[in-house]
Amino acid sequence: MNKANIMIARDKDGYNIKVEGRATFECCSPIKNFASNIVSDVVQKITIDLKRCTWMDSTFMGTLAIFGLHAKKANIPITILNADKKIIKLLKELGIYKLFIFDAETHISTHNPWENITSQSYPNKQNIAETVLEAHETLMSVDKKNVSKFKKVVELVKKDIKTNNNSH
Repeated sequence: MNKANIMIARDKDGYNIKVEGRATFECCSPIKNFASNIVSDVVQKITIDLKRCTWMDSTFMGTLAIFGLHAKKANIPITILNADKKIIKLLKELGIYKLFIFDAETHISTHNPWENITSQSYPNKQNIAETVLEAHETLMSVDKKNVSKFKKVVELVKKDIKTNNNSH
């Protein structure tokens, strides 16, 4: 199972992001870190192109929800481009579809170089666990139907984090 490549390019008024491959918990930390640093006076828009995204796990979708909530708070619209029917269905099922604008036709054109943010550093086990936890807690807060879906995941990850913290 290959982890996705997440490519990012800065434009004059925002950021363009491309997700290529299987988007899983392994590639969430760079997106989460990017989301926590977006500021409305620097960025007016964000586009995420999912044309080459073949699949997303719940952690990645939860990370997208974190990103969507940060952007909403900063009053920055996020447009998701070229999501296929299966990905749109997943986003609707988890109730996070409402955080984004969808466009099936547009292609990103940027004159700036693309940077692969997933190749910068590989997060450690603790960082991944914290991201998994925050992503699933966010999914549960965005849509109450997700509580029954992810309550066990959250409990297990919290237990895992606690065990790892006690062993150091």
